[in-house]
Amino acid sequence: MISALVVWWYGLGWRLQLQAVSRRWLRWVDYFSFSILIRTLFAPFRQIGNEAHGGSLAVQFRQWSDRTFSRVVGFFVRVVTLVFGTGCMVLIGLLSLLQLTLWIVVPLLPVIGGVVSIVGWVPWQR
Repeated sequence: MISALVVWWYGLGWRLQLQAVSRRWLRWVDYFSFSILIRTLFAPFRQIGNEAHGGSLAVQFRQWSDRTFSRVVGFFVRVVTLVFGTGCMVLIGLLSLLQLTLWIVVPLLPVIGGVVSIVGWVPWQR
């Protein structure tokens, strides 16, 4: 029975953990939409009511300045989102690595505890 548990833990259980980590990673990549943010980095940001073109020179200049200001705002919003998303992805990657490492180590903890108790090592009593 213990051998079946070990076979499951390091076989199917390990694959299930990898799939869970992979799904989590892909969900967060989709959440931040890095490819869309990079593709639209210089696109106008939430510009409303500035689709009309033409008119006098003053109107055209105002439309151009509105679009330029909207692009600058959009650039900074997207850059901040990219930086925050990258930080989140690094954190998620580290937590996933910790999860996978703990998955490997957890079955060995009773053995390590047994050896430590036999040796008599107590970390807080030196």
